[in-house]
Amino acid sequence: MFHLPKDAVWGIGIAAEDALNLSPEQWPGKNMLGKAIMEVGKLLKEGKTVEEVMHVRGLKESTIMGHVAVLVEKGELDAQDFVDGEILEMAMEKFAANKNMTLGDLFEELDQSVPYSLLRVAYAYFLFQTSSHSRDNTES
Repeated sequence: MFHLPKDAVWGIGIAAEDALNLSPEQWPGKNMLGKAIMEVGKLLKEGKTVEEVMHVRGLKESTIMGHVAVLVEKGELDAQDFVDGEILEMAMEKFAANKNMTLGDLFEELDQSVPYSLLRVAYAYFLFQTSSHSRDNTES
């Protein structure tokens, strides 16, 4: 579920907490964005490359990578399939060291040498990892 509470076309049309009590068929919105993101994830999980998904879906690379970031943050795709390990490790360290660092800050710090879309996926991975660790710590 990807919600845009006030958007009945791209979103689910209601607040996320209200959606928890309903089946997706009962949502007033069409959730087109959520469906598009899930379709990209399905194609990537089937083994298609980003370039192949771009062609099949008729989307730009930045849009596909934005969808990838959403799915990485939810734990549905592995960031390491899209971002070089050294870049991912460096970004994780930077985000952990400076909680106020933005993607733009890191992009500029790296003299724009790493594509913004890859940093976006790395940040999504950081968010997934930190939320996973907080859940693990509260469950202990």
